[in-house]
Amino acid sequence: MIKKEGAEKKLDILNLFYSLGAVIILIGVIAKLLEWEVQDLFMTVGLTMEAIVFGVSSIRFISKESNSESHAIRLDNQFHQESEAVTPFESEKVNDQLIHSYVLPQTNHPIENTTFPQNTTFPQGHADLSPSIGTTHIDTISAPIVPMEQLAPDILWQLDKLGIISFPKEIFYQPEWAGFTEDDYALVSQLFLDLFGKNVVPQKNISLLKSYGIRLPESGVGDLTIDQPVAISNESLKTLILAFKPYRYKGFFDQFILYTQGEQHYIRSIHVGEIQVYTGVSLVTKQYCDQFHAGELIASPALDFLAPFIKMKNEILLDYLIKRIPVANPESVDLMCKILFDKTDPTKIYFLEKVKSIECSDQSQLSFSLTKSIVLLLASFSNQRVAKDLLSKLLIITLPGAKSFKLEDVVRFPIDGVEVTQGKRFVMEDLFDESYISNNKLMIQLTQKLISENFIDTHLIVALFASDKMDGVKDVYKKYNQYVNQYGVNINSKQVEFALLCKTELK
Repeated sequence: MIKKEGAEKKLDILNLFYSLGAVIILIGVIAKLLEWEVQDLFMTVGLTMEAIVFGVSSIRFISKESNSESHAIRLDNQFHQESEAVTPFESEKVNDQLIHSYVLPQTNHPIENTTFPQNTTFPQGHADLSPSIGTTHIDTISAPIVPMEQLAPDILWQLDKLGIISFPKEIFYQPEWAGFTEDDYALVSQLFLDLFGKNVVPQKNISLLKSYGIRLPESGVGDLTIDQPVAISNESLKTLILAFKPYRYKGFFDQFILYTQGEQHYIRSIHVGEIQVYTGVSLVTKQYCDQFHAGELIASPALDFLAPFIKMKNEILLDYLIKRIPVANPESVDLMCKILFDKTDPTKIYFLEKVKSIECSDQSQLSFSLTKSIVLLLASFSNQRVAKDLLSKLLIITLPGAKSFKLEDVVRFPIDGVEVTQGKRFVMEDLFDESYISNNKLMIQLTQKLISENFIDTHLIVALFASDKMDGVKDVYKKYNQYVNQYGVNINSKQVEFALLCKTELK
């Protein structure tokens, strides 16, 4: 309310005691939360004071008739004073204006404390009274007062938001936990004290706060940290995940890391660059992460209830690993083949496209082990035709000073040679040079060695390498042309004769 200068100020006793009572009650609530010995005294004094103030403030005296009558008399006196200030020859006209200015507004908008000018004069021929008539006094303007009882329940919340007070940082408050069982709430309280150094508001006090309609500032989880690893049980992990649920907090593992060491699980704050992954019961996947992504990918305990809360798992994890696989490291490729053995064909193809080729020599046991791994993975394909095509392009034999030789280049010649026309046969040495023949023999020997290892069914290897089939004239001619084009061979008379006969016979 806007006051006049020099207006007398008066202390509102009821408002003073009402506010003091509210403050004492709020202090009593804080005492309850912190379990001070004077908690009952504050609550009793504050509530008693509020009761007395409410009782006294309910007694009021209202004199409705006297107020209305005095207002009418005041209005009538001011009306006559305005009329006397007008010259006689204008009185009739002015009276008519006064009637419209004073009487008509009362039918639509009540006028309180209206002020009228004294000794008003008008220029000759004018009687405009609108600037001075019907003007509301500025002292009557006031702002609506919100009762204290409407603000009391939220006063701690509002004061904390405004920064006037600061809720104790070691106190943790979450009203939705009131629905937990007594055992779960006790475990949450102990966990927050042990892990984060936070004292959780006792469960019984949450009901007390709600009964009084008092709203305390809710504690956030974004600033919770665990500096040193702390051992944690399966039951405690479940309860901790449950405690974060009211926050709709999907990034629990963006803030904390779980890992297993020996038989014990541990939890700590996440470090920069770390990613929590879920490998489940796959020991090979965990071994791969530990060996080739140590310090970056941290495998969680193999607990089913953790899986929904960890983003990096299953296909997402496989995609991450395959994109970053060191294909030059045979051990990493071997482990990945074991991981993908029971996965879908598209996932396996995606991995093999990253590998690009398998180089095998007759002296390296490591390269032979790698070849076994790839062959085993290809044997697990649902579509064996696709697997066979992939092996033909992937498997390469390299020898010092020799050119690369793929499985698709292998020529399976009959012992007595291939007969193009009756009485006209060609043997391997007639069509190919020594290095090509040497690589061809090495690839056939590799197939036989894989079969002798007996690590998968023989028929699967035979099917992948097509080692049970001999090439006919058409197949030999096709591979001969590939050989000439790729190796830049100087054609001899035997090769010319073979090419001409094939063109004639194979039309």
